[in-house]
Amino acid sequence: LVSLTDFNCEGNKLTVLDITENTELRSYVCQENFLTSIDVANNVMITFLCCKHNKLTNLDISKNVELNMLECNDNMFQVLDVSNNLKLSVLDSRESPQLTEIWLKEGQTIEEFNYDTGVATIKYK
Repeated sequence: LVSLTDFNCEGNKLTVLDITENTELRSYVCQENFLTSIDVANNVMITFLCCKHNKLTNLDISKNVELNMLECNDNMFQVLDVSNNLKLSVLDSRESPQLTEIWLKEGQTIEEFNYDTGVATIKYK
């Protein structure tokens, strides 16, 4: 199934999931699982990533330059860097009490940007 373009495994009890061979993915929904990490470095064509309600401690999306929508709320990471994701128009990182830093590229705008303002600080590169 390496040529999948859309994958949804929402609402399971998955702790591990390997999609590194699915390089054609455009949409990846893995919300409401028990994932502590996901590797999307090979999935450079993803435009929609929904990994909310997991236990992610890190989210590296630096190679996902086509990413347009990211829903990563309710996770465990402390830093979220979207400075390489210049096509990002929707970002939701609410309900992540450990998230203290969100990194943007200087001048980057995100149309719909939801985060916990009392917890996370926006920083620029």
